[in-house]
Amino acid sequence: MKVRKTVSISLFKELLNSCSVVKETACLDTEIVSILDNSKSTNIVSFLNFHAINISVKNKAYYSVMTEADYLYRDGVGVEIALKAMSKESGLNMNGTDFIPKIISASIDKNMPIILWGTELEYLSKARTIINDQGGDVIDVMDGFQQTEAYISKLKKLDVNNAVIILGMGMPKQEFLAEKIKENFPSGYSIINGGAIIDFIAGKQPRAPILMRKLKLEFLFRLLKEPKRLFRRTVLGGIQFILATALLFIHNILGSFSGKKYK
Repeated sequence: MKVRKTVSISLFKELLNSCSVVKETACLDTEIVSILDNSKSTNIVSFLNFHAINISVKNKAYYSVMTEADYLYRDGVGVEIALKAMSKESGLNMNGTDFIPKIISASIDKNMPIILWGTELEYLSKARTIINDQGGDVIDVMDGFQQTEAYISKLKKLDVNNAVIILGMGMPKQEFLAEKIKENFPSGYSIINGGAIIDFIAGKQPRAPILMRKLKLEFLFRLLKEPKRLFRRTVLGGIQFILATALLFIHNILGSFSGKKYK
């Protein structure tokens, strides 16, 4: 049991160290330009929230794809607290619901083709219409319940370049698929692991009221909307994450006394 706890804390620390911290709003445009510059290398954008960390410390394959993402952004108050427990800067909350629409808007300005893969066809169709009405060019949609080979095969048939792929399949499927796409297409794509973003764009999932967002309680709003589906992940997973963060904090404090403070 002791060994498992030690490994978990080690992985927890390494995940946090892999996090791309954006210090201020003024840096967002630079981040987006870099993400969309895929001529030399396909870029993968992932978001590190407490649920992703909980999966990663139990699943080595998932841990690997998360730490190898080209951009791994801090998402949510849980990871903010964990970073502070390590005496690290937490930067902006780069939740995908706010950040991904900015990436889409920039890709529209650059006339980049957009691919939407994930969720159900009903919501894909609505999201496609909304993005196209904004001047976008959604060239393909596919539901999120196919096997990896189906998406790779479709991309080969599309034969496009300099495109943005938004994956809305949830963790960990979307991150594993993103890795496979990059293996098959080393350049020419910007892949965004967006979770429920397509549902949000389509209007299936409502945003929390502004006050709850300002109080960093959007997770609570989602839990209240879907308690049965999210209880295990949010409540039980949240408790697990809090305990791990407390242990990380203790390790950090003890390390500071011995001159080996976690960084």
